[in-house]
Amino acid sequence: MQAAEESPVFEEVGTIGRPVKLRLIGGLLWAHKGFTTNLAINYVDSYLNDQGSSPTQVSSWTTTNLTISYDAESRSDGWLEGTRISLSAINLFDQDPPFIDGSHFSRTGVFYDPSAANPRGRVVSLQITKQW
Repeated sequence: MQAAEESPVFEEVGTIGRPVKLRLIGGLLWAHKGFTTNLAINYVDSYLNDQGSSPTQVSSWTTTNLTISYDAESRSDGWLEGTRISLSAINLFDQDPPFIDGSHFSRTGVFYDPSAANPRGRVVSLQITKQW
């Protein structure tokens, strides 16, 4: 960013509170005979914390989401017909966001960067749906 043609250039991408230089989401899906497994990997690259007197590097952050489902649609003639059962885990390995220590963060009591990470730990859910 540059305020005027004569002013210095400030690099803001890849610094705290700004977009990171690299954010990736990759996934795998496998389906067979009514079963579906979906695995997603979320990656946020490391970046610079320039809020304090001496800039420090904030660690990268990787989380994993997993969903396993069984769809009994047209696979059963009994009470399971039209039923879908899903088990999901968000942040499967319960990865904490990178710790950030800085004047702004210690005043507010928030020690992570909400623009790049989420403090929510592992969340597991079970969903059962039935169509009739």
